[in-house]
Amino acid sequence: MVDETSGILGLGFPRLSSIPSSVTNATPFLIKLVQQGLLEYPVFGLSLTRNSTGTLSLGAVDSSLVKNASLISWNQVVDFAPFGAESNSSSYLQWAIPISAVAVREGLHTV
Repeated sequence: MVDETSGILGLGFPRLSSIPSSVTNATPFLIKLVQQGLLEYPVFGLSLTRNSTGTLSLGAVDSSLVKNASLISWNQVVDFAPFGAESNSSSYLQWAIPISAVAVREGLHTV
């Protein structure tokens, strides 16, 4: 059996998935939770650390990890124009945010 599933637990945007075109009423996991009103907010967060465990938070900020919510930087997700014969009307394709510079040990590099 070959598994063609990719992504983390259906956190991708429907536009990126090939599942809706092949399975009737298929909706990614996170989108389904939002549609059904099961999340306080339509957000998710990942906390990954090297050589340790991580966490996945759905619908809220994990207060055991974030002690001061005012320090969270919120970023708009980049819109992607439709391409090819796309029929999905969502403007979001991937979790991508605009950046203007990257800091590396030697200093700041503009993009």
